[in-house]
Parts: sequence; structure tokens; C-alpha cells
Amino acid sequence: MQPTQPATSDRATGGLAAMLTRLHHLSIAAAFLLAVGRLMILNRCNWMMLVCFVFTPALALMVAIADDSRWNRRIAEGFLLAIGACVVNSWFAFWPGAFNQFPNLPRADNRILSGWVFVYHIYGFGIVIPYVLVRSLWRNRRGEPALFSRFDSWLFLAFWVIYLAVFAVCPDECVMALKRMMN
Repeated sequence: MQPTQPATSDRATGGLAAMLTRLHHLSIAAAFLLAVGRLMILNRCNWMMLVCFVFTPALALMVAIADDSRWNRRIAEGFLLAIGACVVNSWFAFWPGAFNQFPNLPRADNRILSGWVFVYHIYGFGIVIPYVLVRSLWRNRRGEPALFSRFDSWLFLAFWVIYLAVFAVCPDECVMALKRMMN
């Protein structure tokens, strides 16, 4: 009698929350794809850039929607939110941009691409790699199935630290490679 009514309303609320979450993910993905399409068509960018700017967010969207791990979903949603914030930041001229990495492009496109370069570096090299490797080490220690073995995790962590040290010494090399692809 009374107990069935709150359970029904909880299911309805949960269904509405799931629907709003999916709508949120799809709206961020649509804004991102429109911005990428504009960059590719109007500015005649290299089509190889499309692979970088569509594959990674599509993978993050799939993780955010379908992954069972709460932390995997949070990292993917944070990435989608960050790239969406770069698109929104390009609309407002009075907000500071992340960097001025592409001065040959119009101001809004420069701000979008500069923000994406920043977000991709932070997430790709600063969050996802150590998260995956440390999580593999943690699972190996507990005896659970892991993505990498203990040896591989330590080896990849050492390579990651070496890469970060090299990037700290000459940070413009990655940005220069991206600029060469744009021209």
C-alpha cells in the first residue's frame, strides 16, 4: 500500500535523472561536433585532425554512458565538460582564452583549438594515464583482473615520468607538431 508508492516515484525520478544525464551528454557531444565541423569545413583544416577531435570525445561519450565504473564515468564526463567549456569560452570575447596557440585562425577558432590542446594534454597525460596504470597496480595487488600486469604498469609509469620530464624541458614541440598539421 504505502511502500509501493514511494518505490514507484523513486523509479520515475531515477528514469528522469538518467534521461537528463543522457541529454546532457548528447548536448555536449553535439556542441563539440558542430565546433569541429566548423573548424574542418570553414578553415579547411587537415582531415586527420578530425580523427583526433572526434574519436576521443566519442570514446569518452561511450564510457560516460555505458561504463559500470563510477570513476571511469566521472573522468569521461569531466573530459566532455572541459571540451564543451572550451567551445562556450570561444563565444565570449571578454573571457580570457587558455592560450594563443593558433594566431592565424580567427579568434574564436584559436580559442577553441588552444583550449582543446590544453584539455587533451591535461586529460591524456595528466589524468588518464596515471589513473589507468595506478588502478592496474591496485587491482594486481588485490588479486583482481587488471588491464596491465604489475611489470607493465611500472614500466609504463616510468615511461610516463620520462615523457613528462622531456615535455617539461621542451613543451612547444607537441604544440608545434599540431600547428604543422593545421597548415
